[in-house]
Amino acid sequence: MGAQVSQFLKTRQTRVFDKIAISTAEGFVFIKLEDIIYLQSDVNYTNFFMKGNERLIVSKTLKEFEELLPEETFCRTHQSYLLNILYVKKILKEDGGYALLESGEKIPISRRKKEGLMKRLFN
Repeated sequence: MGAQVSQFLKTRQTRVFDKIAISTAEGFVFIKLEDIIYLQSDVNYTNFFMKGNERLIVSKTLKEFEELLPEETFCRTHQSYLLNILYVKKILKEDGGYALLESGEKIPISRRKKEGLMKRLFN
């Protein structure tokens, strides 16, 4: 029995998920992680910007989503932004630094967060 419990715990720790459940006023929305382009903080709310110009406002903080989403794919670039690195097209040096996304949007990169983002992009 001990080996089964150990294997179960090991499987749970390494389990990879590809969707996130978001609680809304109507119920739950299930979003594929690959569809999330970036998240933006708005005080105690988080704006989800997704493929197809879809947008969702959720009453949770960006920090809560930063802890939930896989760090291999999602990187905090600024106190107000959490970015899916799969959508980064260029890193621009102008005005301290921006991530230019495939959608054409510019996401600011703070000096403190730049090194971590660059490591993830080059790995």
